[in-house]
Amino acid sequence: IEITIRYKECEWSISCSNSDFRGHQDRSSEAQTPHYHLQFRFKKQAFVKYNDFHLPLKQTDINILESMKINPKIKINYVGGESIGDIFDNISPEKLIESAKKSGNGNEGTFSFDTIISAKNGGKISGQEIYNLIKRSQSENKSFSCIALQQENLEADIFVSPGPGVVEQMPRKKRKKKNT
Repeated sequence: IEITIRYKECEWSISCSNSDFRGHQDRSSEAQTPHYHLQFRFKKQAFVKYNDFHLPLKQTDINILESMKINPKIKINYVGGESIGDIFDNISPEKLIESAKKSGNGNEGTFSFDTIISAKNGGKISGQEIYNLIKRSQSENKSFSCIALQQENLEADIFVSPGPGVVEQMPRKKRKKKNT
């Protein structure tokens, strides 16, 4: 299990691999029991690193993780903190495009819409028409993709992907084996 949560400039990452869940028999006593690792970063600077601690799992955590291994349909839900994958699994691309509002800062958007437009039936579309769509998008605070979908004379192919505001998962680095 890996999760990364960001709030403003703070970022928490939690990781529990299969070997962490089983415990590492060749390591310290705290690492021999089921455990997880935590990393905390502020302004992208690590204050607590994954390998600083082996935090023990509680019995309830172990039970939940065992249940998830037995039945992959069981998922952990975080109220108000769904993952981008959960959103894509539960909301159609059309609904996302319809309901999306423009972010004030292009570097903070949750979604990225890449839109290719063309005129239907071999027709033409002028630069002025495209400009008018852009202006309408701005005045209505809707994505260009949403406005393009509403046009009867246009074909719109839209690619929906995670935007720049989505947190990147912080993977753990593999440990180097010690020579014995």
